[in-house]
Amino acid sequence: MKVLLDTNIIVRAAQPNSPDWSSIEQALSKLIGSGGKLCLVPQNLYEFWVIATRPTNVILGKTAHDGRLVAAMQRHSIPNILTFNKGDFLRFPISIFTPADIISGVIPQVRPLHPTAWPPFSTGALAGGARGGGVEGADRA
Repeated sequence: MKVLLDTNIIVRAAQPNSPDWSSIEQALSKLIGSGGKLCLVPQNLYEFWVIATRPTNVILGKTAHDGRLVAAMQRHSIPNILTFNKGDFLRFPISIFTPADIISGVIPQVRPLHPTAWPPFSTGALAGGARGGGVEGADRA
């Protein structure tokens, strides 16, 4: 079972003094203990760098960033995401979990991504034209 870590999870996990750190540690331990494969994609690294290098660690989701995460999820067959912001991903056909869900015993089950239901926009913008850039190109970088 693959689970993408949303950037808000990664940022808080990197801050042991964060009030959310303990719940993240418990949720990740539970996922790993149940055979989960925790995943990151290049978009996570871009977002983490932006947040980590700003004077304040304000974590605000942007619709385009969420779409890029879900595009990478589809590309890499990752059906689940662990996030603090379920609402940011409700429009996408993915399984969404918070650390509290995992701690309380809601373990993600493998859920296939339905190519007919996604993406809600043209794939040409993600494909990067004939060169095959975009999300796939980020994997090669």
